[in-house]
Amino acid sequence: MQEKCFPSDNPSLATRHFNMAVALEGLKRFEEAVDHVTQAIEILRQTLGPHQRKIQHYQKYLDKLRQKL
Repeated sequence: MQEKCFPSDNPSLATRHFNMAVALEGLKRFEEAVDHVTQAIEILRQTLGPHQRKIQHYQKYLDKLRQKL
């Protein structure tokens, strides 16, 4: 639904993907969580550039999730 409201490169969509990943982690659906964080990182790289703090935060979270796979 959000993808219909926001362009695919909108930073708000990245935040929604990250929040979905957190929820999925809580449900122990780690592979799906990894997919959402990966999408969030890609959106932020396209819109904000590769050196944003938020990207670094999301990347650390992604690394943590991958350890749970």
